[in-house]
Amino acid sequence: MLAFSNIKAKIISTQVYWLILAFFSVRLLSFTLRDAVFLQGLVVISALIILIYLFNKNWHYALQFLLAEYLLGGVGHFFELTDMSLRTLLTIVFLILYFSYSLKHKELLQLPKKIVYSLSIFFVIIFAAALIGWQNHNPLPLIIQDLIPIIFIFLIFPLYHFWKNKNNKIFLARLLFVWLISSASWTLFNFILFTTDLAVLHQPYYNWLRDFALAKITASSIYFWRIVFPEQLLLVPVILIISTAWLKYKHNFYLVLLLLSGLIFSLNISRAYILGLLLGLLILKYKNSWRSWFKILILNILIIFSIFTIINIVSSQGADNGWGILGIKFSGITAPQTEVSSQSRMELLPPIVDMIKDAPILGQGLGQSVITDEINTRHFDWGWFEIWIKWGLAGLLFTLILLGFLMKRVFEQTKNQELYLGLLASVLAIMLINITTPAIFHIFGILYFITIVSWIYYHEQLV
Repeated sequence: MLAFSNIKAKIISTQVYWLILAFFSVRLLSFTLRDAVFLQGLVVISALIILIYLFNKNWHYALQFLLAEYLLGGVGHFFELTDMSLRTLLTIVFLILYFSYSLKHKELLQLPKKIVYSLSIFFVIIFAAALIGWQNHNPLPLIIQDLIPIIFIFLIFPLYHFWKNKNNKIFLARLLFVWLISSASWTLFNFILFTTDLAVLHQPYYNWLRDFALAKITASSIYFWRIVFPEQLLLVPVILIISTAWLKYKHNFYLVLLLLSGLIFSLNISRAYILGLLLGLLILKYKNSWRSWFKILILNILIIFSIFTIINIVSSQGADNGWGILGIKFSGITAPQTEVSSQSRMELLPPIVDMIKDAPILGQGLGQSVITDEINTRHFDWGWFEIWIKWGLAGLLFTLILLGFLMKRVFEQTKNQELYLGLLASVLAIMLINITTPAIFHIFGILYFITIVSWIYYHEQLV
């Protein structure tokens, strides 16, 4: 396993600087080509050619390239070809190459039996949900959109064998470091642009952020702009894993990582993420002394609260510390009518409950939307209810059972390796976040879970 004790020496390298350059170059190129459909297509084709070339060299290189796109390429929509995102096309082509290659190298198709059985049941449920959606006359494009994230589950096959190479672990650690430092810089950069009116709502740059990066840029006050990107779903798990590493090694490098994470978190300031992080931090008490646990709890709260306060004071030139925003955020938990996003989410509940009552066992199938006289959206905002409605009761229960088994497996590993405690905390945090933010079957949620599963089962068979 990759040692956390000397991780700084392994991470900092020339490769990191190239990856940071790639992070920002992708965004600059995407903004430049935002209206050039033909040139976007050339970028996609070029990326596919690179992927195929790397695969022919070594499939590990191709998977590294794919993982780099996942962590550096935002939500994957910076470039498109015939209405298909670069990420989706890269993933499909890689999987075709991998399974074709596996016909001659059958060991690459080997997975532990428990994973194989789970996948088999899971895909039966998905097939049934798609069929029910079709029979209910749900729009075919929406059914396909719901199926696209499921494609990423097949990556568990190459990921399981990916860990055999120590260099792959180091590369992934570098990718995560680059994602953290680049995302912090990128989020702060956009905050400054909107706070200083260098960027304005509904102008070309904002439209690009909204349509290509799928960002949510909202003014919480005249001095503070929330900067939210879908890939920030990984933020809470990353903070919990870093916190676990700091508890064990007390290395200053992890403090730097927590500061970077805190910067992103303070500009996102999502209620769901706050609650998820607090739950995860509570889980870290297990196997840690009260004193050590209290330190990491206070450290995380202090970092996020201090950065949030400093940002508000600086942006308002001393006129506002931003605490009123936090008050509104927390009041929205118990009194949804006091906060716009909470109120709009609550307005979705009655039609969602009606859909569950109409088909509590089989569900409404994939491609289902929330439709009333005033509402027409495919964004449910209630993650567990969305699973129930689209996949039926069997899909909901099976998801809970799988997560239960995963937590049991991770918990067993904490007996010998306390760093797994961060993984356990992150799973529970995502389950809580999934209540009001569909997270588990978001592409980043799927990638996170299959990475955990492949990591645990691969290292178990080494013991």
